[in-house]
Amino acid sequence: MNCDQWRDRALDVLYGEQVEPRDCYDFFRHLENCSDCDAEYQHLLEARDWLSEWTLDQEPLPELPDVSELGPAPLRRVWNHPALFWLRQAAAAVVITLGLFTLVQQARLLGEDRVEVSEQELVEMVNDLIVQHEMSERRLIGQEWMDFADDLNLRQQVLARDVAQRLYELEERYLVQLEENNQYLQALYTR
Repeated sequence: MNCDQWRDRALDVLYGEQVEPRDCYDFFRHLENCSDCDAEYQHLLEARDWLSEWTLDQEPLPELPDVSELGPAPLRRVWNHPALFWLRQAAAAVVITLGLFTLVQQARLLGEDRVEVSEQELVEMVNDLIVQHEMSERRLIGQEWMDFADDLNLRQQVLARDVAQRLYELEERYLVQLEENNQYLQALYTR
């Protein structure tokens, strides 16, 4: 397993998605042999743990209604949910493309050869589009996680530097106060 294949599987393994046992074994075997990927995976684990403890001070988002109990009108509201925007866009693009292609064919602008697409092939094409989009979304999410982990690591380094600087300043003030106290005590003893 190379590093690019690792990145494709990291989130699935991290969140316990359905991963074949052999792929999971290869994934952890790769981590044993690649210190860079292992460090990135550890950062992802830390980020996941950190985010699981994170609470929002906002009201929770409303949950989607249970589709099995809804009639036709509420189903339209679920279909219009913003999370399904990309699916509607992909379906619309396929339908428009096929409609234009059919019009061009019927006008015989493409010659006498006729291309027919069965319903099964059309379903497979739409499914392929959806799968490709989901994979690109997963890659983007994975990259965002990596960026987030890097940002979190950088913030921790800045915080550690800030704490070290403050400790240094406190130590300096302590030494100055100690010197002033020693001078004051010497002045008292000499009287």
